[in-house]
Amino acid sequence: MIPEHLYRFEDSVTSLGVRVDRRKFKVIEETPCGYWVRLFESSDDKKWVSKVAKKRFAYPVLDDAITSFKARKRRQIEILEAQLHIAKSALRWADPTGEYKSRRFRSGDQSF
Repeated sequence: MIPEHLYRFEDSVTSLGVRVDRRKFKVIEETPCGYWVRLFESSDDKKWVSKVAKKRFAYPVLDDAITSFKARKRRQIEILEAQLHIAKSALRWADPTGEYKSRRFRSGDQSF
């Protein structure tokens, strides 16, 4: 049975804070391995979405779309925490006088 819509959750930052929206994509065609969905109601833009891939753009079941959103946000946090660690490590290398020196160091090197 072809689902009428596929779902995806996306976050955005507004002046009021973080907003999470549920996007609904109309299925316009089914293929043996996936679906073609319309990206915007008033547009002919379409995207192919796998039926079986581990990571999909959108899902026919809301619970699966929520699970995917959570996984994407957890991965985003991991990436940003790693970037923050790198930035803090680089800042610790700065000379206390305000002069910056080019030095090489290994990842995880805590000796300053």
